[in-house]
Amino acid sequence: MQTSLRIKVGIFSLSMLSMATLLMSPVLGAIAGAFPSSGINQIQMILSVANLTGIVAAFVVGRIALSISKRTIALVGSAMTCVFGLIPYFFHSQLVVLIICSGLIGVSVGFITNVIPGLIADYFSVEERQGAMGKQVSFVSIGTMFLMFLSGNLGAGLWYRSYLTYVFAGIVFLIAWVCLPKTNVEDHNPQQEKHSVTDVINKRVLIIALMGFCFMVVNNAFNNNISLLITQNNLGGSDISGLVTMLAQLGGLITGLCVGRVSKVIKSHMIAFAFVIEGVSLLILAVAGNLPLAIIGSFLSGAGQAMFFSQAPFLITILVHPILIPMGMAVLSTANSVGGFLSPTIINFLNQAFVGSTAAGAMLVGCVLSIIVAVGAILSNFQKKSMRLLGQKEV
Repeated sequence: MQTSLRIKVGIFSLSMLSMATLLMSPVLGAIAGAFPSSGINQIQMILSVANLTGIVAAFVVGRIALSISKRTIALVGSAMTCVFGLIPYFFHSQLVVLIICSGLIGVSVGFITNVIPGLIADYFSVEERQGAMGKQVSFVSIGTMFLMFLSGNLGAGLWYRSYLTYVFAGIVFLIAWVCLPKTNVEDHNPQQEKHSVTDVINKRVLIIALMGFCFMVVNNAFNNNISLLITQNNLGGSDISGLVTMLAQLGGLITGLCVGRVSKVIKSHMIAFAFVIEGVSLLILAVAGNLPLAIIGSFLSGAGQAMFFSQAPFLITILVHPILIPMGMAVLSTANSVGGFLSPTIINFLNQAFVGSTAAGAMLVGCVLSIIVAVGAILSNFQKKSMRLLGQKEV
């Protein structure tokens, strides 16, 4: 089947909000300065709590997607992202308000991210799907790159102005409302089969979920510390942090556009390769004493992220029944959310125990963990074995 341009615009515009939980990353250093009595773990909760609340969204979406259209769920998510994102612009005198709103944004963004793979599976053929996943990740990068740059510049004078960036979620709501069909392709036979979440929980899906947990732990070592690294190394302020983070998304954008071609060459080790690239990027950042090195490390971090998040959801779509894809994504998203939430605790504990307490030390810890997982993925040959199932289905 040939997917219409209108549907592509609707799906890919929603993808641009996938990393909306990280929009305060460029001004995290400024927020820490605004709340000097709060510890670094409390400040980083602004980013990490969204990963925890994303668990709620994952399972809610997994259940309600069996009876409510994916379009409706995505629209609700984009509207909520706009509303909860704008509240801290008006009420920002207490850190707890920022954390609560971040948690609510985590739920609303989770509504979007958990239905996008299902929408792609609905409207793209198997032959188109892997390329579509790569393009979807590219639009994640485009959106994040634009929003991070906007957030950093809006917050350069007054940090809370960064929250105005969430107006963009309202624009995406309007685009998706116009472009996405009001009926689902599966609506023609709603009582075809009955499924439960137990049909999704199998060994291969759980392994993908474990990899997602590990990837979010190491990737959030970048997200949670890049602004602090820029500040501690005297490389600039929130505007520079926004620029560096934006260039990470440029790496994701370029990589996402190339995923279809790259997967034809190294498809059996794409996930392992994602961890390798992430580890190299964190190593570069750990030793970065100047802005060019920080930019290179950030670019590679975005590339590794694009590789992982194009491949993991794709594997979910071929390992579970089509109607259960949102549930499969719920399992993966839950693991991602737990990993993202625990990332500061895990990284900071290992950092203090073996390295120190600097942002560079956190990057080094993330590097070591990433390489360990990459070695495990290569030795187990997991992705190649999973891809064989796709070949069996096509026979």
